[in-house]
Amino acid sequence: MSNLPAFLIIQLLAHVVSDFYLQSQKWSDGKSLGGFKSRYLYYHILATFVCSSLFAFRLDWILYALGIALVHLIIDGVKSILEKAELLGEFRNWLFFVDQGLHVMTIVGALCLYGIYGGSVSADYWGVAAEALAILLAYSLCLKPANIVIRETLRAYKIEMPGDDDTSLPGAGRLIGIVERLLALTLILAGQFSAVGFIFAAKSILRFKDAEGERAEYVLAGSLLSFGIAVLIGILAK
Repeated sequence: MSNLPAFLIIQLLAHVVSDFYLQSQKWSDGKSLGGFKSRYLYYHILATFVCSSLFAFRLDWILYALGIALVHLIIDGVKSILEKAELLGEFRNWLFFVDQGLHVMTIVGALCLYGIYGGSVSADYWGVAAEALAILLAYSLCLKPANIVIRETLRAYKIEMPGDDDTSLPGAGRLIGIVERLLALTLILAGQFSAVGFIFAAKSILRFKDAEGERAEYVLAGSLLSFGIAVLIGILAK
């Protein structure tokens, strides 16, 4: 197996695009309700195959892309069944993370097989170095995927906003979270770790001044998750 890191990053990027950016909430809800009978599941699997194939841009990867898509079909279909299984209890709240872990393992497994059976690519891909591709993947993860991870984490721990939040603008929290993660990631990649702490402190003062009790704890949990994700992604990208 020759230099495959860039190719791995490309396939992870293809997964992020197909699983988060091309998959609407309508598709996600349709999959959960209909499972293997839902047409949205097969739309999503087609998107998975197309993204994996196009991002690879190699004819000898098509069979592996098909394998990734088929395993993805099984994982998502079984997940929709398990989400309705009362016997799993609260573990159902963690199925999102199990699902994503299995998808990443599938991609890594396919890449290992690809290397074992003669597949090879250069250290660069698309004419771009692996380091630059890692930064591109990092920024893509800090947008919609991070919002979903935060939402699912709060859901898994049963952390909810107490009462009605009539004073907040619709979608303002998501936008603030995206901006702060992009700033934090940029500063980490630039080696300015102390500036990240300054942004977190400033944001905490602004968001907590009108929050009390459970609401303050909810805001703190979301903020820590948001900055934690940005810091972790930034460290891995470097």
